Amino acid sequence: GTYMTLSTLHQVFQQEDNGFNVQCIIVHPTFAEPDVSIIPITVYFSPVQKQVHTFYQIPLNRDYDVIFRFSANPRPTALKWSFGRNFQEMINVIEIPFHSAKFSTSLIIHANGNYTAILTLAEITNEDIETKYKLHVANEIGKADYSIILSEDKNPI
Repeated sequence: GTYMTLSTLHQVFQQEDNGFNVQCIIVHPTFAEPDVSIIPITVYFSPVQKQVHTFYQIPLNRDYDVIFRFSANPRPTALKWSFGRNFQEMINVIEIPFHSAKFSTSLIIHANGNYTAILTLAEITNEDIETKYKLHVANEIGKADYSIILSEDKNPI
């Protein structure tokens, strides 16, 4: 006759588990070798919120890349930079991707829901340093706004 066994895995996966695998290994005297099944883990999560991030030692009169890493799965459906005098007044919006004489933006897609957003500012001025920046990210599950400050100061670590 035929015999069937059913096993159920009860596990609450975290965003860090996204992209990993679970193995099911069956060992039985009638098998010449164990039967191994590999099941990939896909964890869906909104963009992960972070604290205000400060980039230090920004050089004046030179181009500078603001490189910001974030996580979200599924892929973001809305992605843009905004900037203004303070975090409440973000009247200027830059889409990703974008290119002009002053700004360019791009997105690098990494594995397992990890991304790098890049905002390049040409010829940094004092006004650029005094400006506040936000990266707005949204996917089908949620959204996050990442606040960014530029500083000429040395990193206080």
